[in-house]
Amino acid sequence: MYTTYNPNKGMIMGNFYETVFTTPDGVSSLSLFLESLVIYAYYYLAYAMLNFRKQERVKGSHYFRKSWKYFEKSVTLINKHQEKNIPLDPKITGYVNFGCGLFHFVMSLIPPSLQFVVSLVGFVADRKHALEELQACVNSGCSK
Repeated sequence: MYTTYNPNKGMIMGNFYETVFTTPDGVSSLSLFLESLVIYAYYYLAYAMLNFRKQERVKGSHYFRKSWKYFEKSVTLINKHQEKNIPLDPKITGYVNFGCGLFHFVMSLIPPSLQFVVSLVGFVADRKHALEELQACVNSGCSK
């Protein structure tokens, strides 16, 4: 089953990530799929920042959370395939580590009196984990 994008429903993953095939160029389909998830995550993050800049906080919050969900899907997909010992492009894992580390770090900057709101929305505020992810990004040779 292939993955399609429907603008009204978002990304439809299906069973695409269960099978890994190689294109004629030697690129893994998993790498291409992860790359597309990361592109969507960074797109929604930039769009959220733009909405925050325009003082549209509700829209910005919605797209911020949507971006986080794409990063979260990427992390679960990477972990699932690392358990199966399927090789992944280190730069893509670096991009995912950078995005997740950035989210965790920004959430850890929120004052402790408001941390309960962050946890209710579904974000994790862990500065130590964020710094580990950012260090993993640097170690992967990612250009971020």
